[in-house]
Amino acid sequence: MEPPIFACCEELWEGILALWFNSTLELMSYWWHGSRQQLGRTVLTITTLPMLTCVDPRQLAPAQIERAQEVFQALKSESFLPANEAYRDARRQALDRVLLVDVLGLDPGIEPLLDHVRMQWCSEPTVHGGKKTAPK
Repeated sequence: MEPPIFACCEELWEGILALWFNSTLELMSYWWHGSRQQLGRTVLTITTLPMLTCVDPRQLAPAQIERAQEVFQALKSESFLPANEAYRDARRQALDRVLLVDVLGLDPGIEPLLDHVRMQWCSEPTVHGGKKTAPK
């Protein structure tokens, strides 16, 4: 996982943004706003970028930013499966859990719901593009 390739107003925000942009929810946002000219692929134009959903680090408490930094340091050398395989990517699922529950403070009860949404999204033909790695 790499830090964002843009400059943040505060260097401390880079960790939370890198986590967010690698989360399933952001992958879904990217896919939703992108142009799907081929199955299994989506592209964004520069004018579409402001439409992406993003956590606002200005609204987070210092403890949340600190926790995000800890998580980023722990995960920054990890590799993730391609987006269409998020349903079976244990690392991405762990990232989602830590980001949503530990950092952002959402109820742990959200996990089964996110698992369901993740599976549904990965089952979408425009996401898996007919690859053999599509959910069965």
